[in-house]
Amino acid sequence: LAPRGNTRSGVSTTVVDESEFSTLEVDSFQVIYLCNVYAIPDDRRVALENWVRGGGGLVVSLGDQIDQNDWNDRLFRNGQGLLPVRLESVEGDETEQTWTYFDPQDAQHAIFKLFEGGQNPLRSNVKVFQWWKTSLPDPAATAATIEPAGEGETPAVAAVLANFGVDDKSPAIVERPFGKGNVLAITTSMDVDWSNWPLDISYLVVMQEITRHVAQSNVREGEIGVGSA
Repeated sequence: LAPRGNTRSGVSTTVVDESEFSTLEVDSFQVIYLCNVYAIPDDRRVALENWVRGGGGLVVSLGDQIDQNDWNDRLFRNGQGLLPVRLESVEGDETEQTWTYFDPQDAQHAIFKLFEGGQNPLRSNVKVFQWWKTSLPDPAATAATIEPAGEGETPAVAAVLANFGVDDKSPAIVERPFGKGNVLAITTSMDVDWSNWPLDISYLVVMQEITRHVAQSNVREGEIGVGSA
């Protein structure tokens, strides 16, 4: 997000572990990445929900440290929580002899637009060995239980931006408005434990575009968005 070198990304990063996150003041950030975090206590869950509802951009990356029951109970919450998908099971090949790839569903979306019209490296270069199989909430059930959107808020409808190239088309990247903010979930890890994605140039590009995209809802009057001139 803030690579070394002469070219500035426009992103200032703060890295904390799970214990430091327990006391982190979230209101000072435009974007928060949760990367393979084991569990989210209720007080942090409430703080994150309020922050995103007010316009924050949350990016969630799953992995081998995730407590499935905790995430489903606290973060998914039958479609009412921050996590836009329900966690079902870890799939793939831990021996890394077979793999799948990202299959973007909307080439026009902001996070994929730089690959439009050419060979998409997410299909040709990236090998995903393991991932969380997930399911989307029942739209009818969610509509019946979700709190009504307030003034200026967007209805909570999840969109699959990319699937994995497997028979069941398991969601790979899912986006969901939450209040005035936005949540984007990546159902594999963001390190090299489950894929070779961080070794490909597309990783840097997509991470920068994701950050810019989810940050936009949290730009207040008189401020400049991430990456803007």
